[in-house]
Amino acid sequence: LGYFQYQSDFASGWELATISQGSKIDLFVDVEAGVYDAMTRNEVAQLVLNTLESGTVEPDDDSINITSPDGTTIQAGKVNYLYVTSRESYSTAIRDGNVDDYGNASSVNNLSAPIVDLGEKLYRGDLQRTEDTIDEFGRPGTSWRYKTNDIGTYADDPIAVYTAKVSKGELYSLIGRTNVNNLDSKASFGVYGNGQAVSGAAPSDYFASNSSAAAGVSNTDAVAGKGVRTEVYMDNDGNVSIVYINTYVAQANGDYDEATGTLDTITLTNPGSFDVGTLDIEDFDNLADFADEDYILYTASWNGSDYSVESIAKAEVITGEVTAYSQTESVTLDNNKYDYALHIDDNGTNSSKATQYTVGASASIVVDPYGYVLYVDDASLDVGNYLYVSGIIKATGFGDDYSARAYFSDGTRQNVSIDKLYVSGTETDLSTVKVNVSGSDVYIDTTLNAAGRSLNGWYSYSVSDGEYTLRSAASNKNVTQTHSSSNIDVITSGQVRFMGSITNAPRGDGNTIFLIVDTDGTVNVYTGIKNVPDVVLKSGSVPVYYMCSKDTSTNYASLVIVDASDLSDSDIDIDGATTSVMYVMNLNTTYVDKANGETIYTWNVVLDGEVTTVDTKGDAFNTFTMYYKVEQDSEGYYKAEPFQAMASADPNDEYVYNSLNKSGDEVTWSNGSLSLGGYTYTVSDDTQVVLVLKGSYQSGSNKTCTQDSDIDAILRDKDAKYEIRTGTGDARFLENALRGYYVTGGFYGVLTDDYTDTDELDVLYVVVDDIAAIPPTP
Repeated sequence: LGYFQYQSDFASGWELATISQGSKIDLFVDVEAGVYDAMTRNEVAQLVLNTLESGTVEPDDDSINITSPDGTTIQAGKVNYLYVTSRESYSTAIRDGNVDDYGNASSVNNLSAPIVDLGEKLYRGDLQRTEDTIDEFGRPGTSWRYKTNDIGTYADDPIAVYTAKVSKGELYSLIGRTNVNNLDSKASFGVYGNGQAVSGAAPSDYFASNSSAAAGVSNTDAVAGKGVRTEVYMDNDGNVSIVYINTYVAQANGDYDEATGTLDTITLTNPGSFDVGTLDIEDFDNLADFADEDYILYTASWNGSDYSVESIAKAEVITGEVTAYSQTESVTLDNNKYDYALHIDDNGTNSSKATQYTVGASASIVVDPYGYVLYVDDASLDVGNYLYVSGIIKATGFGDDYSARAYFSDGTRQNVSIDKLYVSGTETDLSTVKVNVSGSDVYIDTTLNAAGRSLNGWYSYSVSDGEYTLRSAASNKNVTQTHSSSNIDVITSGQVRFMGSITNAPRGDGNTIFLIVDTDGTVNVYTGIKNVPDVVLKSGSVPVYYMCSKDTSTNYASLVIVDASDLSDSDIDIDGATTSVMYVMNLNTTYVDKANGETIYTWNVVLDGEVTTVDTKGDAFNTFTMYYKVEQDSEGYYKAEPFQAMASADPNDEYVYNSLNKSGDEVTWSNGSLSLGGYTYTVSDDTQVVLVLKGSYQSGSNKTCTQDSDIDAILRDKDAKYEIRTGTGDARFLENALRGYYVTGGFYGVLTDDYTDTDELDVLYVVVDDIAAIPPTP
C-alpha cells in the first residue's frame, strides 16, 4: 500500500507498528485470528480483499536526515503518508469516488481527486467492483468483474436469517414501525422467491403488528415456512429486501461420469416444472462426490425464462423404525420426530406427505440442511404387502370359494384364497360376476366386474387364517400396448420415462420394481430403470399394470408388471435391445463376494461398441467369444447366450453370422456397401462397427490364433493380446486395415428392426484370428 518507507516507522517494533497501522485503515475487518494465531485460508482471502479495497499512499517526507563524518545517521521530524489520488477513470474502478473516497487537502497529487486503491493501481481498471447490485437470488450485494469476465456477485450480510416459519409480527418488530411505514413512500421494498421478483409485493403481506401469520404470499415460492431460508436486508436508508431460498431434492441416476465430467439426475421435487437434468463439473466441482442413487439437495434461481441450479449438496438420509406419524405433518423414527418441510410436495412430483407408514417397520427420510423432511425414500417402505392379480378362479362345484392368480412383488407366483375383495373401497360380490370356463378351471371374467371396473391389477393384502383380503391399489393403472405397423418399445431400459411417449405414463427411478413375465411364464424381477431390460413388442398385445410410489397420485412408479405369458417368442423380445451384443475377450480378474461367498468373475469385453468390463456369477463366459441376448439381473450381474447359437448369414434372420477363411475370404467396402467373404450388407450412418484383432503370440484351440499367425503385420502393438478398433457409420477403416489380405475369423451382425426386408446393419463385429497376403495377380 506504500507504508513503512523509513526506519522511523518501526520505532515501536515491527509487530506493533503493522498491527496498529492495519487497524487504522480497516485491514482486519472480518479477520478473526489473534495476533499470534495462524490464519485460515478464508482469513487470508479476507485480508487480501480488504487490502485491494484500501487506498495506496506516498510519503510526505518532512524529516531531517544528517550523516556525520563517522557515518552516524541522525533523523528528526516525522514522515506523513498521504493518499495517492488521480482523476484517471481507473481510480473509480474499485470505489466510485464518493466524498469518503477522496484524498484530503494535503494529498501529494491531484488535490481532492478520488483515492487510488491498491486494486485500481495493480489492474488499472481491469478489476471492477460495483455496489448496489443483486445476486441470483435477489440478495443485495457487490459484484466483481475482471475485464470481460464476471467473477461473481457477493451478498451483503442480512440483518436476520430464518429457516422455519417467521411471522409478519416478527418481521414487523425486526424492521420497526417507522421503517415499515416508510416502505410505502420514502424507502424501497423488494421481495424475491428463488430469485424471481414478486410483482407488486405489498408490505402488508410481510409486516403486521402482532400477527402470527407466515410472512409472505401463500402457495408461492415467496412465503416463510419450515425449511425455507428467509433472509432480511435493510440498508442505512431504510430500503428493505426479503429473499426466500427454497431447497429441493434430486437423485443421481448413475455414478459421476469422469470421462464426460457429468452426472445424470432424476428430479424429485422442484420449483414449477423445472427438470435438473444433467449436471456438469464445470459448474459444480463436487460432482465426483456423488454415486448412483445418492440424494441431492439443490437450490435453483429464476433466470428470466427458467430455473438454474445454483448449489448442490449430498443429502442426509435418516433411517429408523417408525414409532409414530402424522400423515400431513411429521414422522417419528426411533422416537425422534421430524417435521415435514413446507415444500415437501411441490407441484405433485412426489407425495411424501401422503405416505402411509407401517408403525414398527423401517423407513428412510431425506432431510434438508435444517433437519426438515423433504422426501421419503420409497425403497425404505414395505412393498411386500402388494400383489398383482392376473385372474380370479372360482372353485368347481357348488361352493362360492374364489382364489386369485397372484404375482407378489418378489416374483413369487401362486394362487391365494380370497376372503374379501375391495375395488375402490367397495366390496365386490364375486358371485355376481360373469365366469368363463377354461379347461378344468372356472375363471371370473376379470375384464369387468359388476361396477364396470377391471379386476386385474395391483392390490394390497392382509392374511388371516390363510385367506386374503384384497384392496385395489388407489394408484393402480394399466396400459395395453398393441402392435400395429411397427415394433413397440414397451419398456425402455435406463429411461426415466420408461414407457416412452405413452400419454400420462409414469416415470421410474432406481427404486422402481419391474416384474417381467416371459412367454413361458417365467417371472424375472428387476429393481431400477437401469437394470430392467428393453421389452419390444413385435406382434399382438401385452398389458402393463403399474402402481405409483406410496400408492398415491405421484407419477413415479413403485411396482410394474409386464405380462407376456399369452404371447410367443416371436411376438416379443424381452432380452434387451437388438443392438445389445457383446464380445468377450478374456478374463480380467476374480474375487469373492463376502456378502454371500460367491465367486465373481470380471471380464474384458466390447459391449455395444465400447471396451469395458462386466461381472458374472461364476465362470459364465468363454474367452474370445461373441454373445447376444445380453442382460443384467437385479444385482447387476451379466448373462448372455453365445452368438453362434443364431449362426446364419441369411438376410431374413435378425442376427447374422458366418466364418471367414483366409484361403479366399476378404473384406471390401464401397459407398456404403460392405462385402464380407461373399456376403454383402449395407452400412448406414448409424451402424456400429467393431474390429477385433487377436494377438499372435496367444494359443488355445478355437479361441485364439496360432503361433505362426501373420496378424503382426497389421497390429499397431505387436505384443498386444488383442486390439480393438471401432467406428460409427463408416466401415472404410475395416477395408483399410485388411486391404491386401485374406482373413480368417468371423463376422457377427445385427440387422435393423425391420430385418425381413433389409440387409442394413445396426451392429457389425469383425473378429480376425489370422491373415494371409493375397497373391499378386499373374
